[in-house]
Amino acid sequence: MGCQPSKCQCYFYRNASRIFSDSRMFLTPVNIQNGLAYIGAFKTPTLGAYVEWWINCHYDVTKDDDGNESLVCILAGSPLSGCNTCLCASPDGSSQKRSILDFNASAKSFADINRRYKEAKENCEAYTLQEVVDSLTSTEIFSVDRKISSCGLIFFVHR
Repeated sequence: MGCQPSKCQCYFYRNASRIFSDSRMFLTPVNIQNGLAYIGAFKTPTLGAYVEWWINCHYDVTKDDDGNESLVCILAGSPLSGCNTCLCASPDGSSQKRSILDFNASAKSFADINRRYKEAKENCEAYTLQEVVDSLTSTEIFSVDRKISSCGLIFFVHR
């Protein structure tokens, strides 16, 4: 179910089709430290794994008290208790720590997607995150302001 593009302007989310169509973009490592108590960190997730998760899993979008949507970009918590503090990035580049309701389902869905690409991550070429950003922005018709959230994902505001 994911965030609706008209409301949530995550640049990578909006460029999902381009990311999915280029294996080097899809396999771009996103060096963000996610982690589960008692289990440890996820193996380096890829940009494609994040985008696939945002599109296909309804656990990845949170809303603040005003109803503004943001995407979960760092999962941190305990699968035993469900206690968590996740970092969520907003379209304007800001981020907030939030507790998400169904943490176990969210962590499981992300781990399952990330695990699916283990062999490809080990054997295939990938761009750097900067190369993906450069490639995606080189075809923009409108000028953009880059906003890098504190969780390292990049959001854009069209002018």
